[in-house]
Amino acid sequence: MSNEKTHDQRQADRSIRRIKEMIAQGMSQDEMVKILNEEGYKTLRLRDWNTNNLRQILFRIRHSLKSWYGLSSSRCGLQSSQV
Repeated sequence: MSNEKTHDQRQADRSIRRIKEMIAQGMSQDEMVKILNEEGYKTLRLRDWNTNNLRQILFRIRHSLKSWYGLSSSRCGLQSSQV
């Protein structure tokens, strides 16, 4: 099995990194969606971003950080309004 990532996996990694950067900057979901679409990021299904699919990603990020590190939402860098 190859360790090389597919184009879709690389694109997903870039999207997640960008979302985490915007979380750290304290952006709202609406601002994040606008920027992701303006910068040409697509979802895994090659669609434009919207608040619903962003909310799902934010939930997964929050859940993974909490379960991996036992952190609270605020220590994960997410406010309750961002999830």
